[in-house]
Amino acid sequence: MNPFYVTFARLEPTLEKLGGASGMKIKARFTTFYVTFARLEPTLEKLGGASGMKIKARFTTFYVTFARLEPTLEKLGGASGMKIKARFTTFYFAFRSACTNFAPIMDYIFTTRMMVRDYECDIEGIVNNANYLHYAEHTRHLFLQQCGLSFAEMHRRGIDAVVARMNLQYKTPLRCDDEFISCLNLKKEGLRYVFQQDIYRAADNKLCFKGTIDLVCLVNGRLAHSEDYDRAFSKWI
Repeated sequence: MNPFYVTFARLEPTLEKLGGASGMKIKARFTTFYVTFARLEPTLEKLGGASGMKIKARFTTFYVTFARLEPTLEKLGGASGMKIKARFTTFYFAFRSACTNFAPIMDYIFTTRMMVRDYECDIEGIVNNANYLHYAEHTRHLFLQQCGLSFAEMHRRGIDAVVARMNLQYKTPLRCDDEFISCLNLKKEGLRYVFQQDIYRAADNKLCFKGTIDLVCLVNGRLAHSEDYDRAFSKWI
């Protein structure tokens, strides 16, 4: 069971016994904490894109609630007050740890989860470096689908987005059965769509791969601007 739930379950009887305005205030605020987390947990399981932004906002609510409650905890005397403060502090550190774990993947316009397959690993037991390019390319395809476009359909119309340049950094190696989070940001410089793509190991959010990948558009075989791509990416370029 999640430590948030365990902490709340152990603390609730003590909250029930507290009298006066302080007790009511603590119970109300801790209940807000509990409800917020209950609503947040499914989103945590499916982290990505807009969900990530939602998580950031809800975790901020956690922090604000704790900050407002802490002075009340300080004023409580006796064993009950000490117990509540100790348990709420545990809650706070669990929250801070969660924030630290999720922080690296909050600031992207698109994220998706994937799993390493055994045939993607080399004799050393780690993902072969070429497969990170496959992960990055598939992430771009999924992002394009989210924007309402299809690489295949664009090709049929004579518009091809092709890689012009890549700058790659390999950090922590992925291994067989590792789940990972592939993240993407985008900007435009002249004719180039510049994708900043990072891959994190899901178990601990260790950075595994960083890539700056430049794409350009060929329209009927000639280098050109694409109104379709510009329109699809208009929120970010």
